[in-house]
Amino acid sequence: MKKWQRWGVIVMVLGLVGVGWYLWTKDRQKNEAFREEPVAEQKTAEESREKGKWKFGVMADIHNDTKNLEKALELAKNEEVKFVILAGDLTNLGKREELAAIKAVLEKSEIPVRVVPGNHDWWWSRKFKDNLWREFFGEDYYIWRTNGIKFLMIDNGNWQGIGEEQMAWLKKEAGECRVVKCVAVAHMPLNHAFSEHIMGEESTPAAKEASEILRIFRENNIKDLLAGHLHYSGSYEEGGVRTYLAGAITGERNTQTSRMSLVEVSGENIEVRVVELEEKE
Repeated sequence: MKKWQRWGVIVMVLGLVGVGWYLWTKDRQKNEAFREEPVAEQKTAEESREKGKWKFGVMADIHNDTKNLEKALELAKNEEVKFVILAGDLTNLGKREELAAIKAVLEKSEIPVRVVPGNHDWWWSRKFKDNLWREFFGEDYYIWRTNGIKFLMIDNGNWQGIGEEQMAWLKKEAGECRVVKCVAVAHMPLNHAFSEHIMGEESTPAAKEASEILRIFRENNIKDLLAGHLHYSGSYEEGGVRTYLAGAITGERNTQTSRMSLVEVSGENIEVRVVELEEKE
């Protein structure tokens, strides 16, 4: 082999080595970057979840105690809640002056509020065939959406049950909960391990409706129910549905201290914390 041919072979070999080195280095850098991406994405996701945490308040069974309601709303404001849910029994009898007094306190606080009626709120309207609730607070059952959650605001304050119209509405709206995070709100809990003070306690048809509502919840992935009525706070799970009892705002006929619940939401997870208005002496 001539001298110039040998140099040609050497140059070609060195060229191939150089190309190989370049490709290997580039591929290594690419792989290292690929391995680093999930870490960066994970960190971003964690930061996003942290920033995405938010709170709302749940109150129930005010029973005309405007003083404690004002105190609870102030506590909620200090906790920087986005809104407050009132889960029924704002009044004792649902009279015009009672509803007006509660609404005045809510408007003064300037905190966004969503409400459902309780059995006490319907007493006057049922007796006199009136509908004062809608005059002051609008629809008694409805849906609303905020921060990626669909709230099913159910009116089960009537001891006779929710009726065919509301049941048909619930069945229709519940279907979306298979793909959207839903939280249900009602005054009366639908079941309880030992208390009979639940929906249907005075009516067999209403008790059957409560069972039907639980079936709808289970079939449509509705796992959380916010309620009141029992005048004490707590949570329990039966049949795949967890019920959170808010406790009572009223200082009378209360087996516990006057209290409310704070709900912290992170993604589709919720955590509930009890906040007492004051300690019992």
